[in-house]
Amino acid sequence: MWPRVVVGTLFGALAALALTSGLVLAADQQYAGRILPGVRVAGTDLSGLDPDQATEAVTTSLAGYGDGTIVVHTRAGDREIPYASVGRRPDVAPIVAAALAVGRDGEPVDRLTTDLRNAVRGVEVAPAVTLDRDAVRAAIALIAAETDLAPVDATVAYDPDGSTVTPSVPGETMDVDAATDQAVAALSTTDAPSTVEITPTYAPVEAGTTTADAEASVAAAARMQGPVLLAHGKDKWTVTAKTVKTWITLGTRPDGSFGPVVDLQKAAVSIAKLAPKIDRPAKSATFLTGKDGKVVGVVAGTEGRTLDAEATAANVAAALLARGEDPSIAAAPVTISSAAPEPTLTTEEARQAAPLMKRISTWTTKYEVSERNGFAANITIPTKIIDGTVIGPGEEFDFWKVVGIPTIEQGYKAGGAIINGRTEPTGAFAGGICSCSTTLFNAAVRAGFEILEREAHYYYISRYPLGLDATVWLTGNSGRSMRWRNDTDYPVLIRGFASPGVVRFDLYSVPTGRTVTFSKPVVTNYAKATDVTQYTTALKPGQSKRVEFPTDGMNTVVTRVVKDKDGKIIRTDTFSSRYARVNGLLLIGKKKAAEATPEPTPTDLPIVDGGVVPPDDGSVPPPAP
Repeated sequence: MWPRVVVGTLFGALAALALTSGLVLAADQQYAGRILPGVRVAGTDLSGLDPDQATEAVTTSLAGYGDGTIVVHTRAGDREIPYASVGRRPDVAPIVAAALAVGRDGEPVDRLTTDLRNAVRGVEVAPAVTLDRDAVRAAIALIAAETDLAPVDATVAYDPDGSTVTPSVPGETMDVDAATDQAVAALSTTDAPSTVEITPTYAPVEAGTTTADAEASVAAAARMQGPVLLAHGKDKWTVTAKTVKTWITLGTRPDGSFGPVVDLQKAAVSIAKLAPKIDRPAKSATFLTGKDGKVVGVVAGTEGRTLDAEATAANVAAALLARGEDPSIAAAPVTISSAAPEPTLTTEEARQAAPLMKRISTWTTKYEVSERNGFAANITIPTKIIDGTVIGPGEEFDFWKVVGIPTIEQGYKAGGAIINGRTEPTGAFAGGICSCSTTLFNAAVRAGFEILEREAHYYYISRYPLGLDATVWLTGNSGRSMRWRNDTDYPVLIRGFASPGVVRFDLYSVPTGRTVTFSKPVVTNYAKATDVTQYTTALKPGQSKRVEFPTDGMNTVVTRVVKDKDGKIIRTDTFSSRYARVNGLLLIGKKKAAEATPEPTPTDLPIVDGGVVPPDDGSVPPPAP
């Protein structure tokens, strides 16, 4: 009997289990994808709703989570932030997911029991809230920006002799992160009130330029105002404290700090004024010569010095700022920045050339010593100045740059000049200097050098080669020079020799094998001059005075051909000259008559086009030949 009882019991249990499983399966099928009966959220029944319906129901039911205000108590008054502006709302997705999960886990019997109990009694799913922390922080940061107290920098009314400092005022700034933490903590609970109040903390903010900074800057500027000693080797130059003061101001420096500032442009302008004292041209090496004019040795050249005012100003500024920062720093010399140009002819180059130097050209001019040439002074002085000049490879000889402006202190005298088409025996200071320029020109042109500037005299002077003279003159801001270039690879030494009535120039260099030939002068437009005798009571009877010598007018052309050592033509030059006709005038004295014949004056003679007219401003008239 007991076996039958056991079997009956077993079959009963299996039948009950099968019935339960069937009921659970039926429920799962009936509520597939929907919330089981009895599930609620904050009192809202979600039974039988699918996820979309449940989402809408929960959103509507808990919409009040977005209603409310954060009140921020700032130092400038209260500011409000609506809950909705920071995204406070129900956290719907987790709520719906939790509601869908109710009754879905466990064994069929347990689930059936739970589902029946939930259906009868109901089950509450806890609500949840969410918000955007970044939005909260941004809103509080905006309030902070509006209400923070900005610091006020100290200011200085700067005066090198006494400045006035206006003190700084510190500011206050809200601790935005701490205020954000307060607000988020309060709003993250579902039972947060409709108004959440937070009281931020504030931190002091120091001014960018404090009173101490300003006062220290004024003191530093005062320490910077002393004189500046510039140095280069043993040479030294001083910039006065008065000048240095004009460079210094107070302001924002490149690193953003406040303090003394050196105006580099003003400093460079002031320092540049020292350039005439600091700069020195490179001095080419030159040659020692014996009594016969031959080269016997070398005088060393020196490099030049050219001030770099801007770079030196930067050096000075750094030194001044260091002096201002550290009172213990002495006012040590500041090394200037400069370039060191090499001479055209270095000492080594001269030493290499010296043993090879020979006379490559010479020319001599004989003249009559008279008042027309300052009794030889106006020819001898420039010749001695030029003597010993070295023209390096590629370098240019310019007569006036080498000789300089003639002065009385040098010994120059009045001499002849061609003025308004006639000769004035003492019409120009240093008149007669053209005998020097013409002689050197003839030496240079015969050495084959490149001629850069040459001008013929107003009329032809017979002591010079026809078509190969070279006048030089200065008047006011204009003038003419005689210039040529050393277009060889070797230095040229100019030797000048002068004694009353004779001037000679010899050119020494390393021979290149050049040959120079000249054509015979081609003469055109020849105009014969006349000679006039005129009697005057300005002279004693029988006494005569030659006012002007007759000089024939003409145009001439001389062609020069320069060839190298292989016979190849280097250059062909054409020297054209236009010589004016000048009629002679001889005055002879006679006795005074009842009515004397008018004396001749310069205004009786025509002013010939192309003549040299002296300026009316008292400047130096052009020297004559």
